[in-house]
Amino acid sequence: MLRLPRRRWIEMDARFFGPSFLVGLASIGIFALVAILMAAPASAQQSPWSPRSAPLPETGLTFWEKSPIGPISYQRGRGVVFGNTGLNVGGFTTAEFDRTEGDSPNIDLDSANLLMLYQPVDVFRVFSEIEIGNLFSHEIGGKTESDPTFTIERLYGELSLGDPLSIRFGKFQTPIGRWNLVPAEPFVWTASDPVMLDAAFDDHQTGLTIGGTFFPRAGSVDYWIYGQILDPIDPSDSPPPTSRSVGGRIQFTRPRREWSVGASFLASMRKKEWTELVGLDAEVHVGRFELLTEAVYERGAIPDRDMAGIFVQGRYEILRGFHLVARYEFFDRLGSKGDDVHIGDLGFAWQPTPWLLLKATYRLSDQETDDVDRGVSSSISVVF
Repeated sequence: MLRLPRRRWIEMDARFFGPSFLVGLASIGIFALVAILMAAPASAQQSPWSPRSAPLPETGLTFWEKSPIGPISYQRGRGVVFGNTGLNVGGFTTAEFDRTEGDSPNIDLDSANLLMLYQPVDVFRVFSEIEIGNLFSHEIGGKTESDPTFTIERLYGELSLGDPLSIRFGKFQTPIGRWNLVPAEPFVWTASDPVMLDAAFDDHQTGLTIGGTFFPRAGSVDYWIYGQILDPIDPSDSPPPTSRSVGGRIQFTRPRREWSVGASFLASMRKKEWTELVGLDAEVHVGRFELLTEAVYERGAIPDRDMAGIFVQGRYEILRGFHLVARYEFFDRLGSKGDDVHIGDLGFAWQPTPWLLLKATYRLSDQETDDVDRGVSSSISVVF
């Protein structure tokens, strides 16, 4: 059971509202004002960046040329289609500006990600995401670094036998909650991620997943059953990866996606020690307002994996393409005295075109821990 926080959110240290806080809010305010002034002539298309809406809208062809394999075309946000081969190549890149309290500002070209989809027949496809990371990092007033790395973020083959059943084998995103199912950085609303999702489980699994969708009269039911049956491919070091796992997820969605609820379970093993995680999540849409919440609870024998957390995030589209976003999060490493922390993220997201997203977020907290730093995070993401 989640234990109740010992502090009230309003009982924060006076330092919380110090000069750095005011500078951060002023920076976001200026950025927001400029964005509002520029947003008026923006695209009239609906924003595709919600976690529930991965596909990009039609934006018109930028390039089209006949060839022996069929028309080769390029569309911004959708990549290059190589005729009738079933091959589609695209990608995205993100530049970041961060200023953590007490540290110098940093400008980073975080990564460039290449996405490749090969679908020779309707029932089978191969998908890969290759990330080139650590491209460029500059500390203002300090040093500049570049140490490119290549990582296989996703690589799988998928056999689809209709809506009720698909079988995926390879490296794929861990189907827990909603945030971790978002395919890439440009498809989330804040420049900083919820702390609990970074700490609680591995972003990816290497193995097998079986899933599908059923359509009862009341809505739709999605399910996932999966396991890590192979050694991880290019695992992340934070948190230290697990070697084997088994999990499942079920999600119910009302027609027209007015609201949706889900539940997840994951049992993970590392060095013959096991830990179990349970999660609940929900999403509600009312006009221009979206409410998203997730909660996780994890216990077991794996070190540093005992934790509980919950976040609630609200988003409101005040102008077409311009969104205000606020998130509250409570996170606790169970068993560690004084490590429970209240976190607030305030900011905006601006999508002037379907393939470009600018975000700025200011993170507040009642204390700083190994998991939580206060400060400003901002990013510009381009999908090509």
